[in-house]
Amino acid sequence: MNLRSFLLALLLIIISVTTSAYTDKIIDYQKIGIEKLEIENFSGAIIDFTKAIANNPNDAASYNYRGVSKAKKGDFDGSIIDYNKSLELDPKQIETYNNRGIAKARTGDINGSILDFDAAIEINPNIANTYFNHGMSMDMSGDLVTACADWERAMELGDKNSTQFISKNCSS
Repeated sequence: MNLRSFLLALLLIIISVTTSAYTDKIIDYQKIGIEKLEIENFSGAIIDFTKAIANNPNDAASYNYRGVSKAKKGDFDGSIIDYNKSLELDPKQIETYNNRGIAKARTGDINGSILDFDAAIEINPNIANTYFNHGMSMDMSGDLVTACADWERAMELGDKNSTQFISKNCSS
């Protein structure tokens, strides 16, 4: 192999590696992960959200979505780790507090779950789903009075599920 052929081969290798690395960065792995999450391909979604995080380690949303994917697979401890990182990067994410609160409740950390819903309510006190979830955790903790008040507030904010919980568990 002459020097010219060697340099040409080396240049092609460099271009190939550079193009591959660049292409990997411009692929929207978060979008692909969300699409996989929607069709319940949770393992595939986790892989794509992990790639999105590798491309942008400060992307709070990708950690949240990966946490959701892990929770859907039943890995609540793993999801909590991702939710923690997401909230470390962006501590105002109501959706992540809600997701982590649910995961904590599923692991038996009812007090932790209540604190997460409290944090979400403090950020925005007008989200029905947060009150519904808070009510569920309060019910699990044995505080049906607060649970009923939460479900009433959720219903006022438009949550349809609260009605059946109120009629089943709360006496007027």
